[in-house]
Amino acid sequence: MEFLVAFTFTTAYDTDTLAAQLIINGGNIITLSSNQQIQIQSAAPLASFFVAQPKNQAQPSIALQAMSNVSHAQQSVKVVVPIQPEGANLTGNFPFNGVTVNLQYQFIGYASAGSIAVGDFSIPFPTS
Repeated sequence: MEFLVAFTFTTAYDTDTLAAQLIINGGNIITLSSNQQIQIQSAAPLASFFVAQPKNQAQPSIALQAMSNVSHAQQSVKVVVPIQPEGANLTGNFPFNGVTVNLQYQFIGYASAGSIAVGDFSIPFPTS
């Protein structure tokens, strides 16, 4: 079974430039095969965007960097990725990356949604 999970990264202040990383661990995998896609909605031009799958002991992760914020509006990026669960919880780490970023998650097709704080996190996968 796989879950589609939307992660929305938003700067806390309208003068900050969005920079964020999300690391998935605990055996959970961002799955990207030839018939699966990553969906990105961005309210800021991106300088870089990277999704890592587990290879050579690397942990699955999402990393992004927006272009310099010259609009003085909050920058936001929504990323939807398929995740193959290992166990009952989606676990990982949301490291502080220099600017305050609010991170929201939503399991697509389920009522399960909320916020992820900086640091280690554990979110139960939806059961129905």
